[in-house]
Amino acid sequence: MLYDSTIMACCLDEIAEAAVGATIREFRQPRKLAVVLELDLPGPSRYLTLSAEAERARMHLADVSPKPSGDSYPLEAFGRKHLRGSRIAGVHQQGFDRVARIDLEVRNPRLIDPVTTLVVELMGKHSNILLLNNVDTVLEALKHITPELSRARTVLPHQEYEPPPTAVGTDPKGATPSEVIDALSQREEMPVGRALGRSFDGISRILAEEVAFRAGMDVDRTVDSLQARERERLADTFTALMADMAAGRWHPVEFEGRRGPSHYGFPLRHLESEAEMRPVDSLCHAVAHHAEADRERGETSSRRAEVTGAIRSALEKLGKRIGDLDRQSDPAPADEARHRAEALAASMHTLRPGMDSATVPD
Repeated sequence: MLYDSTIMACCLDEIAEAAVGATIREFRQPRKLAVVLELDLPGPSRYLTLSAEAERARMHLADVSPKPSGDSYPLEAFGRKHLRGSRIAGVHQQGFDRVARIDLEVRNPRLIDPVTTLVVELMGKHSNILLLNNVDTVLEALKHITPELSRARTVLPHQEYEPPPTAVGTDPKGATPSEVIDALSQREEMPVGRALGRSFDGISRILAEEVAFRAGMDVDRTVDSLQARERERLADTFTALMADMAAGRWHPVEFEGRRGPSHYGFPLRHLESEAEMRPVDSLCHAVAHHAEADRERGETSSRRAEVTGAIRSALEKLGKRIGDLDRQSDPAPADEARHRAEALAASMHTLRPGMDSATVPD
């Protein structure tokens, strides 16, 4: 499911507008890698969903809470103790990376070391949700990352929080055209899309394709093949698009993507020839709808694979059994044995004790 830094930024704008100042009524963990904050908001959109699932990592407001799996998880009890009754004081993105921080105002005086920040890292299979105190010490996390699991970065309770090592540290929303040109000039042999991604945080492939298309060039052209005027046009297009994002000028859309229904924070011109960009009122609602549809497709595919595998296994066993029965029902071996026994019985008078073998007529 598509959820890059652009989609996160747009969703965070919607979340901040609706949720800042709201109180957390309940903390739930309906699935192993997903948590839900029920907020005291008017109307149906009161479920803030945070998911660290590899294929559907996301955060958004939703009308309904995800269906529970029926299992219980340790983080649910910890989250209820620390987050129920807290007030959301702020929501912001870490630069332009897929990392968000939710600042909390604690209202439970009985907590000695309360959770003051939720960090949401949405990076595919490395996604995680962390609960920090006021000095950025990890109190608990959805995934515990031990040294055996990762030598680059561990995530364990009572450790100081370290940002994920994916960001290059340059926020594209504040970049000037000259800074973009300078950054690209340091990656002359790279394609335009990869050079943008290596130079600035959060530049996904689809965003790089859109920037290149609006600048009138192929995203896979190498930087050294661009003339000075083309570099200027690319830099101007990039900074103008980032300025719109920084100012919150969003026009969310949904469309039929290459892998099914999808969405984005603004119309993608490079896909308009193959997909209709339909405006939507809320990107959060589009993400929630498509994520649930994607989950249903995935579960259906998983069940289909499970049933197909069982049928294939049963057919193999039946095939072997039929082969065994065919061999047992073949009359030729039995006829041959009977024929040999009758010939041997007719020549019994020629046999002597101790003989290893005998040759008889027929």
